[in-house]
Formats: sequence, C-alpha cells, structure tokens
Amino acid sequence: MNEENTKDLTTDEKFDLILSKLTSVEGEVAGLKGEMAEVKTRLSALEALAEDRSRETRPLLGRIQNDIANMSMELTEVRSDLAEVKSDVAELKVESAKFKVELAEIKHGLNKILDRSLVLLASDMLKLKGQQFEMEGRVIELENKAA
Repeated sequence: MNEENTKDLTTDEKFDLILSKLTSVEGEVAGLKGEMAEVKTRLSALEALAEDRSRETRPLLGRIQNDIANMSMELTEVRSDLAEVKSDVAELKVESAKFKVELAEIKHGLNKILDRSLVLLASDMLKLKGQQFEMEGRVIELENKAA
C-alpha cells in the first residue's frame, strides 16, 4: 500500500484494509506452517530411512575397507615378488651370457684339438701308407727271390 492509494480513504477504511491484508498474511503464514510441518515430516522420514540404510551399509563398508586393505597388502607382496623375479631373470641373463661365452671358448678349443688330431691322423695315415707301400715292395721282392 502506498499513500496515493489510501489518501482518499477514511481511517476506518484504512484499518479495514490493514486488517484484510493482515488476514491475508495470516492465511499465507498458516499455509506456510502447514507446508513446513509437511516438510518436517518428510525430512524426519528421510532421516529415519537414511539412518536405517546407514546401519545396513556400515558393516558392508567395513568389510569392503578390510577387503581393500587385504588386497593392498597382497598387491604389495605381488610387487615385491615381481621385483625379485625380475632380479632373478636379470641374473639368469647374465649367467646365460657367460655360459654362451664359455661354450664358444670350449667349441673353439675343441675345434683346435680336432684340427690337430686330424692333421696327426692324416700324417699317421700317410706314414702307414708309406710303410704299407714299403712292405708290399719287400713282399714282391721276397716273392721274386723265392720264385
């Protein structure tokens, strides 16, 4: 209400207008109180439901947290084991490389021995051939003398 609207009104009319506005406001306040009571009721129901759910989920949450902690410890163990396996594999690679070098040296040594043995065998075979040739010559000579 502004002064322009009420300047031509009598005092009683102004009071009536004020009372009607107050009555309207009281009605709105009563409506808001009803809505507020409804909201409070719904809020109480939701809080009770949330509390029930909380009681239901709290043990589950505890178990989940324990499972996560156990899995974390197991993961730490697996990582430790994996690091150990990687270390073992690295050591095996080094040993394998050393073994390959030693094997190559052994092969080289055996090839040298084989080569020398073949040379000696060939030399011995030539000597034997020479001796065989000589013997055949003597046998022929002896046969010729005997004949």
